[in-house]
Amino acid sequence: MLRTKQFFLIASLYLCILQTIHASNVPFGLRPDVYEGLQNIVSLMNRSAYDSAQALIVRQLLYQKSKLNKREEYFLYCYEAEIMYYNGLFEIGLTSAQEARNLANSLENDTLIGSAQNLVGLQYIHLLKYKQ
Repeated sequence: MLRTKQFFLIASLYLCILQTIHASNVPFGLRPDVYEGLQNIVSLMNRSAYDSAQALIVRQLLYQKSKLNKREEYFLYCYEAEIMYYNGLFEIGLTSAQEARNLANSLENDTLIGSAQNLVGLQYIHLLKYKQ
């Protein structure tokens, strides 16, 4: 019975995250270079090329971090957390999700906060699952 509840909780969180992140694929209102970079990342993720997508995220975070605003950084960390989830790297994904949540809190945007909270929760669920 407990396993069934866990399964439905995980499945519902997963669907919420997918809907939140992939509903519009790439968020609007970003600078053109960041928007283009996120389009490339989403395209790679849609083809399950997670390592290549991660490389683009790292490149943007390393070389453009000083130019990124908090909202742009937020989306990069969310995509990174999702990639880590798919790769089974839940501790790293948790770090990225928490960074996204901190950025969302500083932006005081309830939608972004909720999305980041879902990512954090999903990572925690899988961390607890594999510790048992």
